[in-house]
Amino acid sequence: MHEPHDEADASAQQATGHDALQASIEALNKKLVATTLARVQKEGAIRKHLEQCQQQLAASNQAREGLSITVTTALKKLALAASTQADRVDSVETRLTGLAERQCQCVAQSAAGWPAYLERHGVSLVALAVAVFTLGLHLLG
Repeated sequence: MHEPHDEADASAQQATGHDALQASIEALNKKLVATTLARVQKEGAIRKHLEQCQQQLAASNQAREGLSITVTTALKKLALAASTQADRVDSVETRLTGLAERQCQCVAQSAAGWPAYLERHGVSLVALAVAVFTLGLHLLG
C-alpha cells in the first residue's frame, strides 16, 4: 500500500509544482504585459513628439519660403526703382548739359556785343541810314 500513498504524495507534489509554475507564468505574463504596455506608451509619446517636430519643421520651411519670396520681390522692386532713378538722373544730366551749352552760346553772343550785332545787321542799318539821310535832304531841300 505504499504505492497509493507515494502516488498521492507525488501527485500532490506535482500539483504544488504545477501551481507554482502556473503562478510563475502568470507573474511573468503580467510583467510582460506591463513592460509591453510601457514600451507602447513610450513609443506613442516618441511618435507624437516626432509628429510635432515634423509639423514645426514644415511650418518653418513654409515661413522660410514665404520670406524668400518676399525678399526676392522686394529686391526686384528695389532694382526697378534704382533703374528708374538712374534713368531720371541721366535725363536730368542731359537737360543740364543742354542748358549749359545754350548758356555758353548766349554768353558768347552777348560777349561779342555791338560788333557782332553790326555784323549781323549791317546791311539793314546802312539802308536805314541812307533812307533817313535822303529823307532829311528831301525835307530840307
